[in-house]
Amino acid sequence: MLFTLVVVGASAMAGQGGNDSAEPLPALFNVIKAEPASMEGIVRLPIVNHDGDGEGEEMPSTIQYSIRNSKDFSTFMAVTNLGLCIRPVEKEICASFVRMISGAPPAVGTDISQTRIGGAGYGTVYLAPLHGFSFAGVDAFAAFLSIDSQDSPQGDIVMYVYAKKGNDLIQINGRAASCDAPVKPGQSDAEYYRRHCLGKAVVEKAEAEGKKLIELFRLKP
Repeated sequence: MLFTLVVVGASAMAGQGGNDSAEPLPALFNVIKAEPASMEGIVRLPIVNHDGDGEGEEMPSTIQYSIRNSKDFSTFMAVTNLGLCIRPVEKEICASFVRMISGAPPAVGTDISQTRIGGAGYGTVYLAPLHGFSFAGVDAFAAFLSIDSQDSPQGDIVMYVYAKKGNDLIQINGRAASCDAPVKPGQSDAEYYRRHCLGKAVVEKAEAEGKKLIELFRLKP
């Protein structure tokens, strides 16, 4: 489907090489403490956002970690810090991110695009919570399924983990499957998602993907 072929934001650059992980980060990122325990097979890319940058300009600046030389642009970890949420739009995104962890899960079909701290050029719609795994070293986290799409309700089914460690905010995501069944006339988005995107096999695959990615991006103690 079209969405899987679109290069989305800086994640594409990171997956194809990005910034050498040995190079020093811009000083503004000194406030971030969370980082992977091992950088083997992982590339690091600092993303500094400003007004006027285009897609993604509203997000706080982040350090993004992707799988080196991977063409899977939907799999990465983005890390920011509450101290980097300075502009009003950044403050709202970061507050919404934290509410996703501490608050009640949204209803199926809720647009949660403005909770993301990483990824640009597409929308994110909430599907369901995920269970069955842990995330060592964080204070709290929430895992869930979403649809990432440029043409919802059809799109990619993506596993997300939002986590908080101290003042650091951590987003991990990876594609689990596609949801591209035809939309019937008069069918609501929520009905479509429940019928076509939340099968047992998809949920089990997403939970397995979550465990794999949390281990891949396991945090340094």
